[in-house]
Amino acid sequence: MPNEIFVCKIKISRSVPVRLFIVTLTVILALAALGYRTAVKQMTEATFHDQRSDDGKYIARYAYPPRDRIALRLYRTATKELLAERGYRYPERIRLLWTDDYLIYDTSAASEDGEIELPPSWWDRVKAKLP
Repeated sequence: MPNEIFVCKIKISRSVPVRLFIVTLTVILALAALGYRTAVKQMTEATFHDQRSDDGKYIARYAYPPRDRIALRLYRTATKELLAERGYRYPERIRLLWTDDYLIYDTSAASEDGEIELPPSWWDRVKAKLP
């Protein structure tokens, strides 16, 4: 076989549902990345205020990002370790109430939605480490 070139053509046929899934997934990932980038930018531009617990073990840092939002972070005073983080919608200024067992940050919330247990649970600490 003198100087013959063999070309192998592989036709990849994707069905319409597979293509639709790929396009949808790409759009969702792009929107999530854009939302994450916007949130990070808003948090870096926000001015945080500190409030120390009555016993001095914890520091609550809060900021007011746009659109009636409040960002709340709870730190251990001794190590500056982030223990818990909350973001929620509230039209007024934050009012923090410290008790022996809880940091109450939203007095209008139902049940335990507006409080952080002191010391924070292992789940709160894990969630605070996530981006």
